[in-house]
Amino acid sequence: MLRAKIGLATAVLLCASSLPTEGRAGLVSLCEFQPSIDYECRDCTPTSTTLPVALFNYPNANSLTNINQIEFTMSMQVGDPAASNLTLGIDGIDTGLALTGFQRDSLVEKTFTMNEGDANWLTPGKEAELLNALKDGEVFASIMGETTDDLKVQLYSDTNVQLCITGTGPETVPEPTSMLVFGAAAFAAWRRRKAT
Repeated sequence: MLRAKIGLATAVLLCASSLPTEGRAGLVSLCEFQPSIDYECRDCTPTSTTLPVALFNYPNANSLTNINQIEFTMSMQVGDPAASNLTLGIDGIDTGLALTGFQRDSLVEKTFTMNEGDANWLTPGKEAELLNALKDGEVFASIMGETTDDLKVQLYSDTNVQLCITGTGPETVPEPTSMLVFGAAAFAAWRRRKAT
């Protein structure tokens, strides 16, 4: 009798623990290296405030439901380090991630990170725009300037650019039919034991 009650309690606990009470979202990380474009304009007159630097392909981008970190790595030289006002653009959307610390006469590689909760984090509207832009699985990373003079830069195709976008995916929930079958089997086993 005691053994049957323990078996029933175990079956009930197993069924209850596998029922979805609160789903858990999984971590999704989109991260890829691509070669930079070749571009030299440290002493020229740029005609735009945006310069695409690399195209990234993220086949599982559709599984991203929110963004909690953006990390960007690149190498470049700038025309005037003291007056350079560059930010990261993703598919033409200015993320506000400042790209600073580059020099005029030497090539420097820098990594920039912004996290959810930072003072400069994306507004809800910009995050929604980025999630929408990621749906097709391809995004252009760009450097964006306040003025055309900010794009007096030099990029080299023998250097890599890395863009990592991390967030969460959809909540995972156990399939109800499997839980029902498991519960019915546990109940049948308990009844059989009780009958003997």
